[in-house]
Amino acid sequence: MRKSKILATLGPSSSSRDVIFQLIREGVDGIRLNFSHGDLKEKKELIRVVRDIEQEIGSPIPIIGDLQGPTVRLGEFKPLQLKRGTRFRVGLNEGVPVKSEEFFKLIERGDFVLFEGGRIVCKVIEINGESAILEALVEGELRPKKTVAIHGKEYDLPPLTLKDEKDLEFCIKMNVEAIALSFVKKGDDIVSLKERIEELGGNSWVIAKIETRSAVNRINEIVREADGILVARGDLGAYFNLEEIPSIQKLLIERAAEYGKPSIVATQLLDSMIENPMPTRAEVMDVYTAIRMGADALLLTGETAIGKYPIDAIRWLERIIRKAEESGAIARRPVSY
Repeated sequence: MRKSKILATLGPSSSSRDVIFQLIREGVDGIRLNFSHGDLKEKKELIRVVRDIEQEIGSPIPIIGDLQGPTVRLGEFKPLQLKRGTRFRVGLNEGVPVKSEEFFKLIERGDFVLFEGGRIVCKVIEINGESAILEALVEGELRPKKTVAIHGKEYDLPPLTLKDEKDLEFCIKMNVEAIALSFVKKGDDIVSLKERIEELGGNSWVIAKIETRSAVNRINEIVREADGILVARGDLGAYFNLEEIPSIQKLLIERAAEYGKPSIVATQLLDSMIENPMPTRAEVMDVYTAIRMGADALLLTGETAIGKYPIDAIRWLERIIRKAEESGAIARRPVSY
C-alpha cells in the first residue's frame, strides 16, 4: 500500500464533479484550494462537491485552504509576450501594474525580479519613483495576477492580510481541515494564526509554507509550532540560488521528520504535464528523489488546476511514488497525522 500521500489543487481544469471524482479515484488523498485565485462562491461549490464525494465513497478527503498571504502580485493587464532583451515598464499607476509601494521601496537598479515563481526573470534597468524599467532575461508570456518577487529580498508585510482574514473565516465556517499559511517568517506567525483559528471556533491544522530565507533560517521554531510544513520550491527560488534548492528540500524534510511533523513537497513536480500527456525524465527523477528523501506528501498545483491532463498527472505521480517506495526502506520517523 502506498504510504506517501498525493494532494491535488483544484482549478479551472478540475472544477467539475466528474473530474474531481476521477482525481480521487486515481489516488488523490487530499485537496488544496488556492485562495490566490477565484472567489468564495466558487470555493464553496468545490467544497460541496468534495464533501458529496466523501459521502459516496465512505472515506474522508481532507481539504487544505491555502491563504494567499502577504505577497505582491501583478494587477490586471493584457498578457505581454516577452523576448530576451524586451524592455517594459512596471508601475503603481502606469505600465504593467504592480500595486505595491513596498515593491518600489525595495527594488534597486541591478536587482532581479521574478514573476510567477521564477518562470519569468527580469533585471531592473531604471527606477523612477513609483515605476521602473525591466529587461526580460528569458522568453515567455507575462500574465495578470502572477506573483512578483525580488531575488534575495523579502517584503516587510504582516503575515495575514485583510483578504486572508476573510478567507480564513470562510475556511473555518466550511470546516476545512487544514490552513496553509504563506510566507511564514517565524514561529510566532504560526502561533498567531492558531490563536485566530481558535477565536473563530475552529480546530484546523496549520501548515507552514516554507518559501523565504527567514523561514529556512528559523525552521526549528516554525516546525515546533506548525502541524506540518510545505516545501514551496517555486518561491524558495526567489531567495536562494537554484542549485541550493535540493539540499534545502532535504534539510526541511529531515527537520520535519525530527519533530514528527508531516512534510509536503510542491511546485513544478510534473510541470510539463500542464501541456503534455507525459512527464519528462527529469520530472520523474525529481518526484522519485523527493519520496526517497522522505517527503510524506507531494502536491500538484498547476498540473491539476490549469493543466490539460489533470487525471494523467495523478496517474503518473502515483506510479512514480509506488516505484520509489518499492525501491527500499525510506528512513521516516513516526508522524503525528
